[in-house]
Amino acid sequence: MEKIFLLADDDADDTQLFCEALEDIDSSIVCYCATDGKKVMEILQNKELKKPQVIFLDINMPGMNGWECLTQLKDNEEGSP
Repeated sequence: MEKIFLLADDDADDTQLFCEALEDIDSSIVCYCATDGKKVMEILQNKELKKPQVIFLDINMPGMNGWECLTQLKDNEEGSP
């Protein structure tokens, strides 16, 4: 069964290492990437992918940082049916 992960990180090298490590751990993990929190919200709102089981957020990103994104994710979750 495919496991969907979503990573938000503005550092391309860190993103590559993270995704390679996940693949080494479990080949059924599919890791999608965003460069900031705003892109995470766009991906989730546009339903570009199945709902991820895990979302990893870098705290220090330009635009919408990890804390701001987490706040929006929590607000959206509380408002959903």
